[in-house]
Amino acid sequence: NVPWNKGKHTLSSGNSPLTQYRLHNRPWNSKNVGDIVTINDKSRRLYKKIKVAEPNVWKLLHVKVWEDHNGPLPKGSMIRFYDMDTMNCDIKNLYCVTKGENATMNHLKLYPANEEELQTARLICRLSSLKSKRRHKKKGDT
Repeated sequence: NVPWNKGKHTLSSGNSPLTQYRLHNRPWNSKNVGDIVTINDKSRRLYKKIKVAEPNVWKLLHVKVWEDHNGPLPKGSMIRFYDMDTMNCDIKNLYCVTKGENATMNHLKLYPANEEELQTARLICRLSSLKSKRRHKKKGDT
């Protein structure tokens, strides 16, 4: 049993070329560079995303605002919000923490509301990590 289209290209079958997208054709729902959309993350929190380049390069708006004011985000870091409102992407509402500090802050339920509280939370995170290292030190370590 040999199929009727063995050895034929897919474009040679009837109306196939008529139904394909043309070169440089943009769909009606495509976005322009600079457009901002709202998305949900896995835990159903709302975030804003901005299109930064063609054809389909997007970045979270709060990360872009931070990078515009402070340069590139250091590796292993993330941006958090002082007022915990993910839709408020004002630079005064953003601060940068490492992923380890973020994990400790979440574990200890530390949610700083200003720069002074952030410095205190960072000190608490350092103390917590030192305590954890001391608690989990192996017998051979000094």
